[in-house]
Amino acid sequence: MAIDRLPESLVKRASTISLSEENKFILGILSDFKVQNEIFLQYSFRLLAIIW
Repeated sequence: MAIDRLPESLVKRASTISLSEENKFILGILSDFKVQNEIFLQYSFRLLAIIW
């Protein structure tokens, strides 16, 4: 008997209840980071083009 292993339904319910707001916050941070990363990649490619 694995006592440390929780039932999947309980885990899913707990994650949807407690992490819904945190997920929105984290997704917002990740989307901002993605935008900044794309801008950084564009600038780095431009710098490489200038160097070449």
